Amino acid sequence: MAHFTVRVEFHDGSMTHYLMLYKELAARSFADTIEAEKVTYKLPTGEFNYEGNKTKDQVLALVKDAAARVLRSYSILVTESSGRRFFNLRKV
Repeated sequence: MAHFTVRVEFHDGSMTHYLMLYKELAARSFADTIEAEKVTYKLPTGEFNYEGNKTKDQVLALVKDAAARVLRSYSILVTESSGRRFFNLRKV
């Protein structure tokens, strides 16, 4: 199973747009949280977690489809992870 961190930035977007994006991506099995040592943490706004059997290109296609349903102008970064470290994320 592959692990991805996805970053979406809306050009001239608002928090409402990110909330809409969250709903679109949640329907596609993305989360705005990550888990470490049985603790769940909230990712920064515009960042999402995906774990599954998709390729980077397939993940990008899913995110592009979701983002396009919210706003026309956006940027996306998809990173496949072999491990993550983080600091000061809020516990959920």
